[in-house]
Amino acid sequence: MKKLIIALSIIGFTCSSHAAKQQSVNYSVNKSLLSQQFSVTETKNPQVWKYFKDLFPSTVINTIYTTPYKNTYAILAGQNIFYGVLGSPFIMVGHLFNPYTQQDETAEIDQIRTQNQKVDISKIDLSDALVTKAPNNPLGKKIIIFEDPDCPYCRVLAKQMQENKVDGKVDIYRILLPLPMHANAKQHITNVYCTKNNNSIAVLNKYMLDSEDKQHVELKDGCDITKMLERIGKTTRDLGISGVPTIILGNGKMAQGVDINSILDYAESSTTIAQPKLESMVK
Repeated sequence: MKKLIIALSIIGFTCSSHAAKQQSVNYSVNKSLLSQQFSVTETKNPQVWKYFKDLFPSTVINTIYTTPYKNTYAILAGQNIFYGVLGSPFIMVGHLFNPYTQQDETAEIDQIRTQNQKVDISKIDLSDALVTKAPNNPLGKKIIIFEDPDCPYCRVLAKQMQENKVDGKVDIYRILLPLPMHANAKQHITNVYCTKNNNSIAVLNKYMLDSEDKQHVELKDGCDITKMLERIGKTTRDLGISGVPTIILGNGKMAQGVDINSILDYAESSTTIAQPKLESMVK
C-alpha cells in the first residue's frame, strides 16, 4: 500500500499546540462506548467503498467492516488489516485493543481472514529457505516462517518455538527478509547466508535466541545476497505479506505475529492433508 499513511495516534485523538494561548481540555472516557463488545459486520455501502478506494487507489481492498465507533471502519486488504475514519486521510495499522472489555478487537477479523484464506504452498519459492528437519515427523508436517533477524516479535516467536520444541515436531523452513526499519538487518542476513563455516542456522539462532547482534562472522569471498533478496521480495509480494513474522502452515493456513498457538495446534494434531514435497524445492 504505497499511499499508506501510518497515524501514530489512536483514532479520534489529535494533538495540537498553540504558541499564543494554551487551553486545558478535559477528556473523559465514554464507558457506554467502551463497554460495547466489538462485532464486525461487512458493509456494502457504496459511499464507504468509494471513499477508501479513492484514498488507496493502488490497494486491492477485499472487505470493509463496520465497527461500534462512529464512521470508523475496519478494512481487510490482502493480509493487511487497518482502520480508517470517513473524512480523514489517516489510518491505524495493527491491533485495536479495548482496555475496558480486555478485548482484542482485531481478533475476529483476523480469524475470518485466516479461515477464509489458504496458500498454495507448492507455489512458494523455497530455494533460499533455511531448513531444520524434525527427527520424529511421521506425518511429514512442515511450516514456513518469514522473519527478520532484527524483528523483536520474530525473536519472541523463535524463543517460544524453542521452548515448545517445535523443531522436534515439524520441519521448519525459514525465509529471511530485512525490514527497512531495521538498519542492520541486511548485514545480519548476509552473515547468516554467507557464513564461511556453513553454519547458517547457528548464526541465525544467535541473533534470534541469544540477541548477539554483534557476533563476529567470517564470510565467504564474493557472497552476495542481492538476487536472493529479490526472489524473496517477489515471493512476499505474491503472497501479500507485508510484515513479519508470517507463518504458513503445511495445510495452507496463514498466521501472522507471535502466534505460537496456531503452530502448536497444527504440529500436535493427529491428522494432516496431502502436502507437496517441499524438499525437492530446496537447494
